[in-house]
Amino acid sequence: MPRWTLHPKLGAILQVRVDQGHWALGMQSGTDGGLTDTLPQPLTVWGLIDTGAALTCVRGDVAERLRLVSAGTLQIYNVGAHLDQDARVRTTTKRHARLQIEGLGTFEVEAAEVSEFKGVGDVDIVVLIGRDVLSKCVLTVDGPAGAFSLRRP
Repeated sequence: MPRWTLHPKLGAILQVRVDQGHWALGMQSGTDGGLTDTLPQPLTVWGLIDTGAALTCVRGDVAERLRLVSAGTLQIYNVGAHLDQDARVRTTTKRHARLQIEGLGTFEVEAAEVSEFKGVGDVDIVVLIGRDVLSKCVLTVDGPAGAFSLRRP
């Protein structure tokens, strides 16, 4: 599967490299000036473009694996007819993350941590790319051609 594709069931998906970004610098300095720990290697994962999400979201298991630094908490609103009113609003952790997208460059974000995303077949969605990233890009979707483009203006 290509790095960018318009998946017939999921929509616009692309591969994203995720890591701690510049927030990792403070984690490596020990009291003696030496390195205290080895940083996790960046992960290349599938991201789903979500124009309805105000913030980019990252799956919690990956946030933990990459040891993404906490940026506090926020309330998120889940959309879903199957959820009762109380389940639609919940508090979650914001995580500092750096996203690298081929052809677009780097985005430093405060991503909302979420428990899971639904994938299809061999596509495991790990990141929802929200309007915090999309507002810096031009997104074009060509449904009949089964293609999309995402570029910086």
